[in-house]
Amino acid sequence: MNKIFCQICNSQTIYSKNTFYRHLKNHNITMKEYYDKFIKKEDEGKCLHCKKPTKFTSFGQGYRMFCSYKCSANHSNTKKKKENSYLKSLGVKNPSQSKDCKEKIKRTCLERYGFGSPLQSNEIQEKREKTCLEKYGVKNYASSKEYRKYKEQNGEWLSLKESSRWKIYFLEVWKETNKWKKILFENWNGLDYYTGEKLISNEEFNKLNPHKHPSNNFLQPTIDHKKCIKYGLENDIDPKIIGHISNLCICSRSFNSRKNVKMVEHVGIEPTS
Repeated sequence: MNKIFCQICNSQTIYSKNTFYRHLKNHNITMKEYYDKFIKKEDEGKCLHCKKPTKFTSFGQGYRMFCSYKCSANHSNTKKKKENSYLKSLGVKNPSQSKDCKEKIKRTCLERYGFGSPLQSNEIQEKREKTCLEKYGVKNYASSKEYRKYKEQNGEWLSLKESSRWKIYFLEVWKETNKWKKILFENWNGLDYYTGEKLISNEEFNKLNPHKHPSNNFLQPTIDHKKCIKYGLENDIDPKIIGHISNLCICSRSFNSRKNVKMVEHVGIEPTS
């Protein structure tokens, strides 16, 4: 077992990592104090996830990497390790995505509640609504002021004031866009503006795939704004310019969805480019 060299008295001791504290009594210093002064690395002792201070474990192990289990579970490295482990053993990133897991959950719920999901139980739904009413004054937490505030602070939703501004701008752009729809499609070559793929109308898709719903037609032609509506709003561009035919093109529904800038507020109008 390796013996510790003391950097205070500059001498080799007879103590190991586990017993070095005995030697440190001669210097009137604790193991943590010695570690902090001579061994601790830069940024050690800070949570890898939230940067809060972490606890000192031992002379041999130093400081913990995380301040809590929650931070450990939410750190990207931990998530990646879990996903790799699940992919290796189950073929999915999350156990809940596994067919076996889904069947087991469904089977258990049927046995316990008589439903495929506990959320289908009237009793559980009533309990949830009662709890939300008591805590937030609404039957559904997603309708509460606290939920809106959380979403706004997290950058996922616009404020009510901003969402109204977005709604007005959105309608103005599409008012202009609709003027050019007919001309746009009359002069269209049938290909995706971005990828060059041949696009398929829902009528054609139904003929080729009579047993599939049109929602499966990812090559459905859709109108796209080259400079998106969100860009126009943020840069105070006249909505008539964003909606003009010179800024319009036709691309597939799937490409449009990927290109689509995520609007951060549910305002009753589906976000679009």
